[in-house]
Amino acid sequence: DNKSVAIEANTPGTAVITVKDNLTGQTATITVTVTGIVDTRELMFTKTVGSAVYSVYKKTLSESDYHTNPDGWKCYRSELSLDITKNGYTNTYVVDNNIYLDKNYDHHGGQQPCMLLDFNKNMMYIFCNSKDDGPYYSMDGNFYSSSMNNIHFSKETVFEGANWGWYPYFCDYGDDNIYLCNFSFAGYFTIMAVREGGTWELYYYNTDISPEQATREWEIAGPVLVIGQEVIDERIPTVIPDDIRDEIEQYIPIYDGVDPPNIEGTYYLSPQILIGSSQSKDQIGKEYSSEYQKYSNQDMTKNTIDMVRVQGSGSEWTKGSGAFISGSGNNFTIYFNQIGESSGIPTKAAYVVSGTKTSTGIKNLTIGFVMKEKGSDPEGKVVPVGTYRFFKDKDGMSEATTWPYGTQYGTKKRVKQANSLPNSFDR
Repeated sequence: DNKSVAIEANTPGTAVITVKDNLTGQTATITVTVTGIVDTRELMFTKTVGSAVYSVYKKTLSESDYHTNPDGWKCYRSELSLDITKNGYTNTYVVDNNIYLDKNYDHHGGQQPCMLLDFNKNMMYIFCNSKDDGPYYSMDGNFYSSSMNNIHFSKETVFEGANWGWYPYFCDYGDDNIYLCNFSFAGYFTIMAVREGGTWELYYYNTDISPEQATREWEIAGPVLVIGQEVIDERIPTVIPDDIRDEIEQYIPIYDGVDPPNIEGTYYLSPQILIGSSQSKDQIGKEYSSEYQKYSNQDMTKNTIDMVRVQGSGSEWTKGSGAFISGSGNNFTIYFNQIGESSGIPTKAAYVVSGTKTSTGIKNLTIGFVMKEKGSDPEGKVVPVGTYRFFKDKDGMSEATTWPYGTQYGTKKRVKQANSLPNSFDR
C-alpha cells in the first residue's frame, strides 16, 4: 500500500526487518545497512587541550516547547552536551537536557557557554545561561561541574530571572575560588560571579561598557580556560590499549592522577554481578562467584603495587606484580597484566580495578578484564581471547578482611563457598 517504515539508528550497523501483510499473511525480509550517523547537533565551540579535544554542542529537543522574549526571540528546550575525543575515540556526555537556547545559534546576544578545565583539582566546569519562563528578557545562569575521572554533571544556579550571563568567560586569580565574568544588558555593566566555598556572590564593575566591548573581551578570553596541566601516565597503553580504555570508561570510572591512596590489604567481594560484557549472550546483572583480592608492596613513590585475586573455591586465580596505580584523594585505579589459571587452563588477562578507599574497605569496587591469551581449551571452558567483562560488588562495599589462602593462590587450598556460581572467566 505504498506505506513507509522509519528506522532510527544510533550507531552504524545492519538490521534485518520482517514486514507482514495482515490480509494475505505474506511476509518479506528487508536488510538495511547503516554506514554512518548524521549528527544533528550544532557545535558551539571546540578546544584541543593536552591529549583531548573538548567540544560543546547544542540540540533542539522540542519545536513546541519554548520561552519567548518581549521582542519575539524564541529559546527552545534544548540539550547541551560535551564530546571528549582522545586517540580518535569520542565519548559524549549530556550536560543538561532541559535548557532553553536560541534555536539558530549565531552568537545572538552572547548566549553561549564557556568552560573551565582545572587539572589541579581534576574538575571541569561549564556555564551557560538559559531563557526563563518569564515574559521579560530574564535568564537563569546555570553552572555545571563534574570530576574529570567519572564524568557526570551536577547543576547549580548562579542567578535567576536576570538579564545577565551574556558573553561569559572564566578567570583565574590563583586561588581556590571560581571566577565567572559576564555582561548585563540591564544597565550595561560587567558582573563578576565568584564561587567561594560552594556559595555564589555577585560583584559589579565596568559600569559603562557597551555590548561591543563585552564581545571583544569575550573573544579575547576565549570559551575555555585551562588551569594546570593534564597528567598522563604513559604506562597505561602497555596494559590497556586506548580503544579498549574508551570502552572500559563506559563501565568503570578511571581515576587519573599521581597521588593515589594506600590500599594495601585484603578485600572480599560477595557476590560479584556482571555490569557489562562484549559477549551478547551474557546476562547483565547475573551473579558470579565471590572473590578475595590481596594488595601488597605498594610503592607510594613509583605508584606500583602487587595483586593476587582468587575466586570461587580457588578454581580461578590470577596474580600480577609491579603494576601501576593512579588516582588522588581516596579514589584509585589499578592497571595489571595478570597471569593465572581458570578451570585448569593457563590465562593472561589485562585488568582494571577502580574504587574508593574507606576506613572499612573499598567502596564501589569495580573490575574489568580483557582476555589476552589462554592455553589449550578444547572444551571451551574459558571465554575467547579478546573477550571483556565488567563486574562490581553487589552491595557496593568490599569489606577489609584476612587473606585465607596462605601462600597458595587457590590451587591447593580451597575455601568453602555458600553457593555455586560461575567464575569471571567461565564461558
